[in-house]
Amino acid sequence: MNTSRLISFAVLVALISCKGHIQNPENEVRNLRQTLIRAIETKDKTTLENLLADEFIHVHASGKVDDKNQRIQSFLSGEKTIDTAD
Repeated sequence: MNTSRLISFAVLVALISCKGHIQNPENEVRNLRQTLIRAIETKDKTTLENLLADEFIHVHASGKVDDKNQRIQSFLSGEKTIDTAD
């Protein structure tokens, strides 16, 4: 009986501690977007490289396709992008 109470208590503590790490998905997206915009504005190449997946592609309205490195170069050049539009 004491063992089952101990296990129940341990599970409860684990669940409570995990709850603090679960973030609202909407807030996660907002935070990611703010981080991306800040990295673009400050031309932070390292952060941009960390935020974008190696497989990242961006397709322009014209059909032109940029890979991760091309997109980062666009950001670093100061070129206006949809990511910086208000």
